[in-house]
Amino acid sequence: MLRTLRPLRFLTHNVGMRLIVNALIGSVGGISNVMLVVGVVILIFAILFVNLYKGKFFFCSIDTYILHT
Repeated sequence: MLRTLRPLRFLTHNVGMRLIVNALIGSVGGISNVMLVVGVVILIFAILFVNLYKGKFFFCSIDTYILHT
């Protein structure tokens, strides 16, 4: 289990990598806000297209009674 923490030891010695990781951690709040907005937009379009195509694809083009004779 301690082997999984080895990259963290690398971060303490490398200043550039520490800066990148701190920037990523700091931007988690903004990224979550963007993902929330994208999720709401996808939900709106999903509801719109479900209402638009309601029941249009619910048919079978093969007659099942011909196949069973």
